[in-house]
Amino acid sequence: MKAFTLNNGLKCLFEHRKGAGVVAIQFWVKVGSKYEAEREAGITHFIEHLIFKGSGNGEGYEVAPKIEALGGSINAFTSYDNTVYHVVVPSEAFETGLELLAGAVKAPRFPVDEIAKEKGVIIEEIKMGEDHPQRKLFKELFSLSYEGRPYGRPIIGFETTVNNTEKPDIVAYFSSHYSVDNVVAVITGDFDGTKGKALLEKSFEGSPAQHSAQRQEASSSVPTRERTSKARRIEKDVQESYLALSYPIPPIVHKDVPALEILAKILGDGDSSRLQATLKHKKGIVTNAGTYLFTPKEDGLFIIMATFNETDEKPVLKGIDAELKKISTGSIDTWEFEKAKNLVRASHVYASETVQGRAQEIGYYATITGSAHFPDRYLEELGRVSKADVKHVLSEYVTGVERNLVVLLPGSNKR
Repeated sequence: MKAFTLNNGLKCLFEHRKGAGVVAIQFWVKVGSKYEAEREAGITHFIEHLIFKGSGNGEGYEVAPKIEALGGSINAFTSYDNTVYHVVVPSEAFETGLELLAGAVKAPRFPVDEIAKEKGVIIEEIKMGEDHPQRKLFKELFSLSYEGRPYGRPIIGFETTVNNTEKPDIVAYFSSHYSVDNVVAVITGDFDGTKGKALLEKSFEGSPAQHSAQRQEASSSVPTRERTSKARRIEKDVQESYLALSYPIPPIVHKDVPALEILAKILGDGDSSRLQATLKHKKGIVTNAGTYLFTPKEDGLFIIMATFNETDEKPVLKGIDAELKKISTGSIDTWEFEKAKNLVRASHVYASETVQGRAQEIGYYATITGSAHFPDRYLEELGRVSKADVKHVLSEYVTGVERNLVVLLPGSNKR
């Protein structure tokens, strides 16, 4: 991997895969929904919708069709920490693909008619999310877990804030956060690195570093825990019941995260995991169960999820607590311990199989942890984790500490 910074502050990460035949080009803008003020919730995602709707380079609305005409694909996504614009094109179309994507990201026009159109699209997405059980569950869980904090607001925003967003707000937010020194260009695949560097210099010519946005920095400290557990029970038009528990954990760079990921795999990854084997297959009190480790740039969450047919969550909570206690007071079998480590290792291998997946891995870790090589260090630390370490993080972050609970239940007419 080759890392360098252009004179104007644009950080670049190149990785060659000779013979791949394709190239992935990605621009990672280090601004996500966590940088928004409460009144502008959703504006980061709004801008993502508008970037391909015409640029100052005169591309009009033809960016996506032109990429597709090259035999490529184009897309974008917004997270709490980043916004990412990405294309995959055949190697022979590398130069055109890079110029098109760079032009869209550097100088969007934000046409007023497109702002009005996308506003309607996003509001419809918000309404659809309210009717999607798992999205609703996670929205409520994050709202409860990060109450009063940016991670507690949905990335997509709220209907009122999106409705109130106008072109001056969008232009001001873009100007503050899309300075060239706040972008990381990632290119992987079969391409000419010298041409790539020259094209980036040309594409971002006249885009000096602004250093204008005040940004939060990742913390490696353990998050401050709430003094009391919180719960939220919601009735919706759903066919079965949904439950989610969250426990605060440190950021991704913290030394305890590898052990927490192993714990999550042992507890809830696959049919042979503790929750699935006992609560689903043996006792039949859940229809599904699993775990999810949310590890962003700042403090994260250890999440346990379950779906079940009854309308009383107490037996499910009791079953989950029993499985946690078994790990805490009993033994961890070597086979499940090694399986968990292998699942984590395999996930990193699979993520890098394609040039697009590899570019995403490079961009993610470069922007979230400050090092594109973070996975190598992480996997080394994972290899050193012991069973005692897993029990330690279980005691430190999960058992006997406050937790947040959200339950989504069928309305009374469904019971």
